[in-house]
Amino acid sequence: MDETMNEIEDEPEWDIFEKQTNKDKQKTRKLQQEHEEYIINLYDQKPQARVIDTVESLTKSFENFSLKETSVRNFMKTECNLSFKRAILRSSE
Repeated sequence: MDETMNEIEDEPEWDIFEKQTNKDKQKTRKLQQEHEEYIINLYDQKPQARVIDTVESLTKSFENFSLKETSVRNFMKTECNLSFKRAILRSSE
């Protein structure tokens, strides 16, 4: 058993921390570097912009580009370290 493990560890492509299965089936990311920079610049100019406004602006600015709000929201949460709050509207009665 120890010999087999040593042989595996010596292989250059072996990495215990990286799952090798499904690596060839991964989807390419829709948000590329240029899109990420565009989002960051948009929020620098308009910090009050909504996610849906960002998606619409991206779609208008880049040809043949479509994206879901979830992708933008996830990018902003993970990469930009932003949080989201929902407004709760209540009647004054």
